[in-house]
Amino acid sequence: MAKAEKKQRTRKKPEQAENEETERGAMEGHGGKGCAGEESDTCVDCGKAVLATQHGLQCDFCGFWHHVACERVPEDVYSFLSVHNNDPTLLWHCRKCVVTSKKMTSMMLAMQEHQQQMEDRVSDLTRTVNKKIDDLAMELNNKLVTKEQDNKSSGDETQKIVEERFDKLIDTVKHKIDRYKYNNDDQEEVEESRKRRTNVILHGCQETTNENADDTRNEDEEHIVDLLHEIKCDDVSITSAIRLGKKSDDPVNNPRPLKIVLASEEQKSKVLRMEKNLRSSTVWQKTWQHQDLTPKQRERRQLLVKEMKQRQAAGEDVIIVNNKIVIKRT
Repeated sequence: MAKAEKKQRTRKKPEQAENEETERGAMEGHGGKGCAGEESDTCVDCGKAVLATQHGLQCDFCGFWHHVACERVPEDVYSFLSVHNNDPTLLWHCRKCVVTSKKMTSMMLAMQEHQQQMEDRVSDLTRTVNKKIDDLAMELNNKLVTKEQDNKSSGDETQKIVEERFDKLIDTVKHKIDRYKYNNDDQEEVEESRKRRTNVILHGCQETTNENADDTRNEDEEHIVDLLHEIKCDDVSITSAIRLGKKSDDPVNNPRPLKIVLASEEQKSKVLRMEKNLRSSTVWQKTWQHQDLTPKQRERRQLLVKEMKQRQAAGEDVIIVNNKIVIKRT
């Protein structure tokens, strides 16, 4: 539901809200879902529903709902937002998104400044190369003019020297251009890492044979909730979950990995840290998880795994910790 609609409901008259509560109680008494179940959203701060009769705000950044009291929003600020709820230029961010927004803004400004510096360096390099080529051509022309009366062998030697200097100049330019491309690749790698910073890849999680997309998604969500409960992470919020790759012919014995997007980096770190609780579980023994890696990170990981297996085959008791192969402690 839109933020403006939610705010309008918070300003209902007391008698109207009381009548709605009465109707809701009557529906729940007859076994129905009731208005509260249909018109409420969950506050990500306290985990409780934000009812239509309560003061709540929807963050324009993350889209989640929050109780005004949970976010400690002053009454005059809430009143101002309610009065101007149809103003498209007026935005409200929750406390967590304010921090995230500042970090992202700072990162984008730094990247923009770095990009501008690299473009300036390329422009300066281009001007320098053009000037050196012009100077070299002028120098060659002057030498040819002064050496017109020299024999052919002397002219060939001069030409050879000029060509060698020109080739050296071209190699220098190519080297600098390659360094510029490498720096751009680093920026792309940073952006890829930023996009995946709250993602966790879950392997070995049971997959249904049901072809209905909604049923499959619901079963996956139930499995994730059970797993989070097993590792004592019930307070973690899941933004989305999706199966990766094409469904196999035998999804029960060969399930696809699950990409889980969490609400924050702190929650992602907690889920990865609490994975140790799966070792003693009889249900989740074959399940394991890791940080969502970029393509370059996956390549480096594969090389590390290959080296680790070779050392293990040679009798070393080693494991991978923080992208390094170390001897396993007893």
